[in-house]
Amino acid sequence: MTLTEQKFSEGMSTSEYIDQIKINKQPFQDIYDNAEIPEQVMAFFSHLPERMNLAVFTADWCGDAMSTTPSIL
Repeated sequence: MTLTEQKFSEGMSTSEYIDQIKINKQPFQDIYDNAEIPEQVMAFFSHLPERMNLAVFTADWCGDAMSTTPSIL
Protein backbone atom coordinates (compact mmCIF):
# COMPACT_ATOMS: atom_id res chain seq x y z
CA MET A 1 0.00 0.00 0.00
CA THR A 2 1.29 3.43 -0.93
CA LEU A 3 0.63 6.47 1.21
CA THR A 4 -0.31 9.11 -1.35
CA GLU A 5 -0.45 12.84 -0.68
CA GLN A 6 -4.24 12.68 -0.87
CA LYS A 7 -4.43 9.82 1.64
CA PHE A 8 -1.96 11.62 3.92
CA SER A 9 -4.11 14.76 3.86
CA GLU A 10 -7.11 12.70 5.03
CA GLY A 11 -5.33 11.78 8.27
CA MET A 12 -5.93 13.34 11.67
CA SER A 13 -4.06 16.29 13.08
CA THR A 14 -2.49 15.97 16.52
CA SER A 15 -5.41 17.76 18.18
CA GLU A 16 -7.96 15.62 16.33
CA TYR A 17 -6.16 12.47 17.48
CA ILE A 18 -6.00 13.61 21.10
CA ASP A 19 -9.69 14.61 21.04
CA GLN A 20 -10.76 11.13 19.94
CA ILE A 21 -8.63 9.14 22.43
CA LYS A 22 -10.85 7.00 24.66
CA ILE A 23 -8.27 4.91 26.56
CA ASN A 24 -5.25 6.42 28.38
CA LYS A 25 -6.23 9.96 27.34
CA GLN A 26 -5.06 11.77 30.48
CA PRO A 27 -1.70 9.94 30.72
CA PHE A 28 -1.16 10.60 27.00
CA GLN A 29 -2.03 14.28 27.44
CA ASP A 30 0.28 14.57 30.46
CA ILE A 31 3.20 13.08 28.54
CA TYR A 32 2.42 15.25 25.49
CA ASP A 33 2.23 18.42 27.61
CA ASN A 34 5.52 17.67 29.38
CA ALA A 35 7.58 16.25 26.51
CA GLU A 36 10.91 18.03 26.16
CA ILE A 37 12.78 17.80 22.89
CA PRO A 38 16.54 18.42 23.27
CA GLU A 39 17.84 21.55 21.54
CA GLN A 40 20.21 19.46 19.40
CA VAL A 41 17.27 17.52 18.00
CA MET A 42 15.26 20.69 17.35
CA ALA A 43 18.27 22.26 15.64
CA PHE A 44 18.69 19.21 13.41
CA PHE A 45 15.09 19.32 12.21
CA SER A 46 15.01 23.10 11.83
CA HIS A 47 17.97 22.92 9.43
CA LEU A 48 16.52 20.32 7.09
CA PRO A 49 16.26 21.68 3.54
CA GLU A 50 12.53 20.98 3.30
CA ARG A 51 9.61 20.26 5.59
CA MET A 52 8.99 16.64 6.56
CA ASN A 53 5.59 15.01 6.79
CA LEU A 54 5.27 12.19 9.28
CA ALA A 55 2.59 9.52 9.30
CA VAL A 56 2.09 8.03 12.76
CA PHE A 57 0.15 4.78 13.08
CA THR A 58 -0.91 4.24 16.68
CA ALA A 59 -3.71 3.06 18.96
CA ASP A 60 -4.86 4.58 22.23
CA TRP A 61 -5.00 1.20 24.01
CA CYS A 62 -1.27 0.58 23.49
CA GLY A 63 0.84 1.54 26.50
CA ASP A 64 4.03 1.74 24.43
CA ALA A 65 2.32 4.13 22.02
CA MET A 66 1.02 6.19 24.94
CA SER A 67 4.54 6.69 26.25
CA THR A 68 6.37 7.28 22.94
CA THR A 69 3.91 8.90 20.51
CA PRO A 70 3.54 12.24 22.37
CA SER A 71 7.19 13.15 21.80
CA ILE A 72 6.81 12.45 18.08
CA LEU A 73 3.76 14.67 17.72
